Amino acid sequence: MTKFDRNEVAYFIDEWVKENLSESFTFRPFQKEAILSLIENILTGKKVQVIEAPTGSGKSYIAIIAAGVLYQHFRKTSYILVSDVTLFRQYEKDLNKFNLRWGCICGKDNYLCSQNGECFSNGKCQINNISVQKLSDPITATEEGYFCATSCKYIKEHKRAMAAPITVMTYQLWFISMCLMKDTDGVAFPKKDIVICDEAHKLADIVQSQFSPRISMGEMEYLSVIDNFMETHGDEFDNPSVNPGFQKFNQTYEIMKLVYNKNYSDVNEKRRDLKMLFDRFYTLFTKLSGLYDELTDIVKEAPHPQPYYKVLKAFRAMINDYCRMELYKKVIEQKGISNFIPSLTNDEVIEFNCACEAELIKETFHKEANQEILMSATIGDADIYMDLIGATDFSKYAMEVPSIFDFSKSPIYFGSKYKMSYNEKANSLPHILEEIKEILNKHKSERGIIHSGTYEISKAIFDSLPPDLKTRIIFYNNAKGRSEAIALYKKFNNKILMGPSILEGLDFEGDLCRFIIIAKLPYASLSNNLVQAKMELYPNWYQYDCVNKITQGIGRGVRSETDYCSTYIVDGCFSDLVRRSGNLFSKNISSRFRRL
Repeated sequence: MTKFDRNEVAYFIDEWVKENLSESFTFRPFQKEAILSLIENILTGKKVQVIEAPTGSGKSYIAIIAAGVLYQHFRKTSYILVSDVTLFRQYEKDLNKFNLRWGCICGKDNYLCSQNGECFSNGKCQINNISVQKLSDPITATEEGYFCATSCKYIKEHKRAMAAPITVMTYQLWFISMCLMKDTDGVAFPKKDIVICDEAHKLADIVQSQFSPRISMGEMEYLSVIDNFMETHGDEFDNPSVNPGFQKFNQTYEIMKLVYNKNYSDVNEKRRDLKMLFDRFYTLFTKLSGLYDELTDIVKEAPHPQPYYKVLKAFRAMINDYCRMELYKKVIEQKGISNFIPSLTNDEVIEFNCACEAELIKETFHKEANQEILMSATIGDADIYMDLIGATDFSKYAMEVPSIFDFSKSPIYFGSKYKMSYNEKANSLPHILEEIKEILNKHKSERGIIHSGTYEISKAIFDSLPPDLKTRIIFYNNAKGRSEAIALYKKFNNKILMGPSILEGLDFEGDLCRFIIIAKLPYASLSNNLVQAKMELYPNWYQYDCVNKITQGIGRGVRSETDYCSTYIVDGCFSDLVRRSGNLFSKNISSRFRRL
């Protein structure tokens, strides 16, 4: 444990900023204090730090400066993890601006192959199964005929990220490297001393998405390739008879679909049957994993014809699922079958979720990260957050950076008596539509956004409006049309962007958004089996999740110290939420509540 001298570290911070950012760099209020606290807690051995830093506090600079000082003066290496490519590009831009030669890498599909114009994962070298490890060495890359490797953006960024003391990357890439080793072409990124997470409120959702096993009929194509190869080359393996084969997989998949769709009177019996079939799949994947390891050793010994590399690629596609199943199975065995939540997402895919996300996060994140800094503008109640991510047993610290914004012109209006709950929506909707129409007429010359909650409500709102208001509405009917709608909205004044998923990840500064309407509270769907299971495990989660989504949504319209935006929550259920769980809102939000 390193001794901490606050004055000395404050000097280190100032000097690092002058040397690496700018002589004229000015700290925002509370920013330097936050950096000092983070560094102190790292040096005094805290495992988990949670920091809620609102919009405008400069979270990315807090992360960059803390990581830079911790390496330069204390030789502590760091990963900075981001939740999406948009945030990744922001960090990439900042690093380039200040010429910080750190690692900065995201998934292969975000880089283009200079030889065929496809994304890197479909580039010529990847089609021919040339590993990133070989391409990173100019000699072996040249021997393989890939002279382009020396100028390939992905390869250059990969090499830098491997060697750099500080690397920015996506959560997904970090998890693949730390936990799904067989998905890394044998080149896993090294562990570092610290993991700094931006948008850390998304951690549970990212882990659930990354590590929930999925069994798909689409994998039958890979099994067919493996089957055909084993018929021709099976004698090269020590025990070719362990190949589970296309037929057994297909049979198990069809049985699982029948079980899933069968009308059970006992839910627990259904869950036990599905768990039994999951175990059968796991056994089949385990056999595939053994064959994969053996085939990998075979091709390492000497170059082989193309069919070997084609089947190796098919194996990898299947083995990724095995790695996820292995982790998932371990957690379910530890925490009990009640956490086993299967769902048939469509006729082709069965997904297995884990209700006990905290345990899944322990296995995949806390176990792999030495020390953690978890940052977000919407952590909410720190104790609930710590519980949900399984951090209650670690040495920890939580801090909230005060907001520097003036919210006097950004009221949050609520108080409608019409509720948009499942049982009351039909009767309430006509009244809600009238309230929305009145609000839109109040903001005739301003741009704003409507969080509808569902595509169905979006359509109902649009259909209820008179022609003059309809011409102002820009809305989308699916996730694909969302980006186009947002781009169009930004081009024109006086427009209104409407959709069910405009709650986070968007920056509508200044005149881009002067009012926000939340037509329906963003509660998670009670028809979802995973939601029901999480509500049983974590009594506070359902309200906590809704509060954080509302906070994210409100934050779209106030992005700077001089910005302002009025919010209208027309769903009468909000009054009940404030009465029962008002303490979950931050003071920055609750102090702005105004009854209509």
